[in-house]
Amino acid sequence: MRSYDKLSWAIFNNYGNRKKPGRISIVIDLDEEKIYPVPRKVEHLDFAKDKFLEHERIIPSHIDLEPNGCGLEKVVGIITGISGLEISGGVRHKKEDLEKAHAISWDFVKNGEIKIGDVKEDEVVYKYSVD
Repeated sequence: MRSYDKLSWAIFNNYGNRKKPGRISIVIDLDEEKIYPVPRKVEHLDFAKDKFLEHERIIPSHIDLEPNGCGLEKVVGIITGISGLEISGGVRHKKEDLEKAHAISWDFVKNGEIKIGDVKEDEVVYKYSVD
């Protein structure tokens, strides 16, 4: 398993279109501040349980791209803090960890090669937080 510093078309081509067209899902390991893309056909819960010991510090984010006729060209949203890890696995996160992971997700996009478009979703989901 390899971590990445910035979003690239190569990463999107390998991991993108997960669950819906234009989406790439990542997890942020807050202890090491590393980002790992989640494979298309693997659930967050299965991905995390085999790879990470402390799930509370592993935060999911979903990055959505929008097509413009030439392919999926611009990032239009990031949603952080909700996946099967939280819904089915019962994992809960601190609000400050969710916010830090969301900022790291945006840095991952801003430092990457995929442009940012008109942002339609910029959300941290607190439903599964512990404080």
